[in-house]
Amino acid sequence: MNVEIEKLTPLKILVAKLGMTQTSFAVFVGAKKNTFHNYYHGQRKIPAELVNQICEKFPNVNAGWLITGEGEMFKDMPNPETPQSETAQENAVLRDEIAELKKEILKMTEDCRKRETIETKLLDIIENLSKKVTA
Repeated sequence: MNVEIEKLTPLKILVAKLGMTQTSFAVFVGAKKNTFHNYYHGQRKIPAELVNQICEKFPNVNAGWLITGEGEMFKDMPNPETPQSETAQENAVLRDEIAELKKEILKMTEDCRKRETIETKLLDIIENLSKKVTA
């Protein structure tokens, strides 16, 4: 019987402790989702740059623990799960998601404008060809 045991990484433990999803955490700390996946599952070592980003967003996270898994997860900290903390995190994630949606909408709008321009040009060509055929 081949049973695969899920590896608990410090990053995975932290994300769960903060009550966030892997994706929302990645977006919140400014990491690329696909790359973050590798760190989250322990497939790659978490780089110092990402550790710094996480510690900037969560100042009470112990960077040493995040890298090694040894020691305490949090520095002297009242309670990481206070409603104010969760609301601030959720708001930041929502702001990031809204910004991404705005970018997508702008791109879609630009694509529509390009299609309309092409459509207009094609109609002009068809009209000119029709005039030549009937003349």
